[in-house]
Amino acid sequence: MLYEDLKLYLQTHLPRPTLDFVWNDEYNNDFFNYLAEKIPTQNLNDKIHTYIIKQVFKDYFEDIGYLLFKITEENIKFKIFPYKTKAKDSVNLNKIIKIICDNEDLIEFEYNDKDDQILITKELVTNINNFVHNITNEEINKKELIKYAIREALELKESDLVINKNSQIFIKLFTHKKVADNKKNTIASRFNGIDEKQLLAFKDEYFSSKNNEDFFKQVAKSFVKIYLVKEKIDNDYYETKVFSIIQSIIIDKLINQFDNNEDFFIGFSGYIFRLHFKDVFKYIADSILDELSSSNNYIMEFLKYYSLDIVIIDGKKYKIPSLKADNAQQWNSISILSVTKMYIKTKKSIQRIISLFENKEDKIITYYIDDLSPIEYNSQLTKDIREVEEELNTNRHKLDITFEEMNASKSKDKKEKYQQEIKNLKQIVYELKKEMSDLANDKIPQTIIKEYAELQRDLDALDKNYKRESKILKQNEEAYLSIKSALVKALISKKELIA
Repeated sequence: MLYEDLKLYLQTHLPRPTLDFVWNDEYNNDFFNYLAEKIPTQNLNDKIHTYIIKQVFKDYFEDIGYLLFKITEENIKFKIFPYKTKAKDSVNLNKIIKIICDNEDLIEFEYNDKDDQILITKELVTNINNFVHNITNEEINKKELIKYAIREALELKESDLVINKNSQIFIKLFTHKKVADNKKNTIASRFNGIDEKQLLAFKDEYFSSKNNEDFFKQVAKSFVKIYLVKEKIDNDYYETKVFSIIQSIIIDKLINQFDNNEDFFIGFSGYIFRLHFKDVFKYIADSILDELSSSNNYIMEFLKYYSLDIVIIDGKKYKIPSLKADNAQQWNSISILSVTKMYIKTKKSIQRIISLFENKEDKIITYYIDDLSPIEYNSQLTKDIREVEEELNTNRHKLDITFEEMNASKSKDKKEKYQQEIKNLKQIVYELKKEMSDLANDKIPQTIIKEYAELQRDLDALDKNYKRESKILKQNEEAYLSIKSALVKALISKKELIA
């Protein structure tokens, strides 16, 4: 999750990767402020976190070069070095092709009984990766080198897709005729001339429901962060360009996620945008309202546009889309602000509570012994000690009686019998005393009990806060959903000329 969050941050806060990019103090401060929201300060130096941060930066700049990267508690430094060799010129290319050709038995042609699909299995991918990882005799984009070698080895066309997924590599073969300029904007050119059946097959195979949700949330966040928060486009520009901008974001993300096949993904982006049109704008509405809850003045001005009702432009009257909900509730920027601030503030508070609760719950579990809390464990030990103590007292009493009976006895045989009984009872008493001592030593120290009790009190307090905040969230949820629904309708609408 952290990797995806940081990846989205770089995509929405940095320009497109270039060799002359400069990571200045402003970028650095903004990034560490964002990082502070995601990672507690004391965990920043955790090796896993630093590895994830480094990997995000390396992956972001991977297409243009490799990074020398260093991170401290307050600063990131890196330098981008351009690749000196193109994939087609690699001295290692033929060796990778040979690995592929020599292991044809690890390639599944007509994968899933489809003659347009090929699967390179995990075993072969591992062999290729092991070889490429150890390349030191040239500076090259290793990811692109692998894809180029696969294309050469399997004699793939430019239109065919090479996709990394779950440590395997999938190849989708496509027949695609480029749309001629004179046929653009026709029914035949829909989805860039790609057969809709091929697009559906690709979506079903590689674009799961879970991927859909995460993918379009990232698209929406990118749009809001780049074009509304950063670029501050006005409402007129928004209405004119919003659909084409969103599709371009989708294309970029598809190419980054799958393969550098722009012709195919121009068509596929239009296809999935049409299928998930409403979802995209629901996520955009969420992102806009999130920015509004942080008192973003530009977003406030952007939303005021939908309260204008009628505007006159160049002497012509236009009807502006309104923020009217399905129940006829009319919202404006002021009423939206009060509800949204409360709702999102509460929602974020709940998320923080859940995160804290999970962290403390993970910690408190470490105090448990045999599924018992320290208090329960000590209580059980106290009970066990009492039982042993009772048994000890019983045997001591038996010992005293046996001594008395031995002393009173005149029979030599009986005295010897009593002496053996006394010996046995003494051994039992010794063992019971030792058992009591061991049980007492097993007791959890009071310092640990105190730590556990404090954690438990924290959990109880968090649980109460969670219930209280959840109640507040529920009270504002209907109004928020009404605002969101009204905003979605406004965002997908345009001003209309009044005759």
